[in-house]
Amino acid sequence: MALGLAGASLLSIGGLVAYVTLWLPSLPLLLPLHYNGLGSVDLIGPRTDLYKMPGIGGVVFLTNLALASQVHARERLAALTLLAASILVQGMLIVATINIVRLAFGD
Repeated sequence: MALGLAGASLLSIGGLVAYVTLWLPSLPLLLPLHYNGLGSVDLIGPRTDLYKMPGIGGVVFLTNLALASQVHARERLAALTLLAASILVQGMLIVATINIVRLAFGD
């Protein structure tokens, strides 16, 4: 189960890298990367900053993997929860990246 969760997380990170790589050439050089609570842009950055999303996912995955490997022998459920939480974070990063790309094209 743990290997399946870790594999799913790695596949999500790889898929996000592939998605960013696929869309990067057609995106404008500068993108709105964050919106405040009122829906106004409060962060603009280069399109290559989209690679920070899978980077964040990778850091979360590696951190959760390290913690899960430490507690797995004593608390199997806690280890599986950490690995599942990593997949949840990957999902949120995928949705955020897709929305940034969509909004760059005015959708």
